[in-house]
Amino acid sequence: MEQLAGQPTASRQDRDQPIPVDVYQDGTDIVIEGAVPGIRLEDLEISSEEGMLSIRGTIAAVQRDFAVQEIPRGQFSRTLALPSECDASQARASLDNGILRIVVPRQRQRTAHSIKVEMATGDDGDGSRIVMEKPDVIDAVKGDGYRELQGEPPKRKGRSR
Repeated sequence: MEQLAGQPTASRQDRDQPIPVDVYQDGTDIVIEGAVPGIRLEDLEISSEEGMLSIRGTIAAVQRDFAVQEIPRGQFSRTLALPSECDASQARASLDNGILRIVVPRQRQRTAHSIKVEMATGDDGDGSRIVMEKPDVIDAVKGDGYRELQGEPPKRKGRSR
């Protein structure tokens, strides 16, 4: 499209490419797997700061007469938000067949409680007791394209009958 508009094209290698990742929970660990075909260990950097995990690197370009070239090469980066209970200082990473696997342990499991208040059936009739139940907690990792919705959705205006 840029060529049709008469504008210079930016090379794919001139800008960072995102890498596809899978993020899932394995027991109490958060596991991040990213596809980085052709990466060398010395060209890979993984860091964590203030709850954000960053993966950066460069996949060397290959000089060939390609008929089809779909494997991304050049610089790439990806930043993911980690849940607050993750301990990035204890994270470990491995690289196997072009798949980068990062395992980040959780120090503590976050718990939430709902509180029900019931009327007591005592002699005075004015007492109450509190019953605490533990609901299911669902955690999510904020990744590329993640956005949080604020407030309630706008109400639809309908025709009155």
